[in-house]
Amino acid sequence: MVNEHVLETVDHFTYLGSTISSDLSLDKEIQTRIGKAATSFIRLRSRAWSNKYLTEHTKTPVYQCCLVSVLLYGSKAWSTYARHERKLNAFHMGCLRNILGITWRDKVTKEAVLARTGSKSMFQTLKLRRLR
Repeated sequence: MVNEHVLETVDHFTYLGSTISSDLSLDKEIQTRIGKAATSFIRLRSRAWSNKYLTEHTKTPVYQCCLVSVLLYGSKAWSTYARHERKLNAFHMGCLRNILGITWRDKVTKEAVLARTGSKSMFQTLKLRRLR
């Protein structure tokens, strides 16, 4: 109780943009980050990704600035498991393939997509953010 008000117990809550859970698991935080990044990606679809006047060279920095920063907000303090990193990398690769117009039928490797965009995989990006 605080000032005669009963406070309820919750499993998770948002504090300064990060989701904190009672079991200290990152699952909810990762889902929230991917959801927010996906929302940003969809909002930029007509303006940036589907814009035929923007080149891939222009779309990639926009993606890095607008979506990767949303996706990895607070990642410096994360203690991730391999499953978390795989989820983040799958979302990252899906976005890059969508920006480049590559479908699953095109049989383009992850390395080719990363080389074409000049990006790094989420595994490397997370490692660099932690080292900083």
